[in-house]
Amino acid sequence: MIRLLPVPVVLPLLIAAAISALNPLFRRRRRVRDAIAIGTSGTVAVVLGVLMAGSTHGEVVYWFAGFRPRHGIVIGIDFTASPLPAGLG
Repeated sequence: MIRLLPVPVVLPLLIAAAISALNPLFRRRRRVRDAIAIGTSGTVAVVLGVLMAGSTHGEVVYWFAGFRPRHGIVIGIDFTASPLPAGLG
């Protein structure tokens, strides 16, 4: 479940980049673009629901690039989820 933490941020950005890159293919097919956008938002909502349910016992922390706190020193970037922020997302 910890690996799902960056998905609500990364997935919409990747899909938006893909739609922009493939814009000439989708120029006359607005329904396809809309379906992709709705599917992406639905997927993000499901992932946030899973994160909300999984963080009821405490915060879920994902450390990028494998960095971990050592001896009280933190060098790196983390994502943290708890039930309220995941539900609001």
